[in-house]
Amino acid sequence: MNTFVIHTDCRHYKTDRPCTPHKQMGAVCGSCTVYDPIRTRILIVKLDAIGDVLRTTSLLKPLKAKYPNSEVTWITKSASVDLLRNNPYVDEVVAKGADAIELLLTKLFDVVINPDTSETSTRLATLAKGKQKFGFVFSDNGVIRPLNATGENWYRMGLNDGLKKQNDRTYQSILLEICELPLVDHPIIWHVSDDERQFAARFAARHHIDFARQAVIGLNTGAGGRWKWKKWTLG
Repeated sequence: MNTFVIHTDCRHYKTDRPCTPHKQMGAVCGSCTVYDPIRTRILIVKLDAIGDVLRTTSLLKPLKAKYPNSEVTWITKSASVDLLRNNPYVDEVVAKGADAIELLLTKLFDVVINPDTSETSTRLATLAKGKQKFGFVFSDNGVIRPLNATGENWYRMGLNDGLKKQNDRTYQSILLEICELPLVDHPIIWHVSDDERQFAARFAARHHIDFARQAVIGLNTGAGGRWKWKKWTLG
């Protein structure tokens, strides 16, 4: 009898090569001590601006708490891939394009989250194969459809400036409700790499910034083309 075992549900599993524990420790599936089975496969579709992608990482801790032993895959624009690549709560980052379409056509997710009403992200979320979806998808007649009441309110705010001005809630709290997550601690998750720390140190030395002796505040005065009136002016 063939007793060779492959745990295809393990977080370390690679489809076409030995897993990292096997290469580093000689581990084999039948007796592996770091076997980590995935119970829930989650897809997040969040494109748009880098800042919007960053603040959406506030979903991750509550999401992991609700779905322990989950795997999180995130589809985003190429500009935001590096922002998410080292995030400890994200297992795979896929840039929008051919790779993302291939993923959506061939993988079944337990949970699909699309918090945006943009046409592209909504089409991707509609295309995704998911047992349960949160946020927004397209109906059969090509109209964006919110999937719960909080999503409906957010959708209307996006179309009506009057409703948006009346809103006194944070984006993060609305996002958690759209995903039917508890309103718990929801920090933005941004992992700073060693290369980024070294860049900051060189920048500080070049500009004579002493973090030990002075408070340092960084401001981004730019804005994307869509929000040109948000840019700070010189006068």
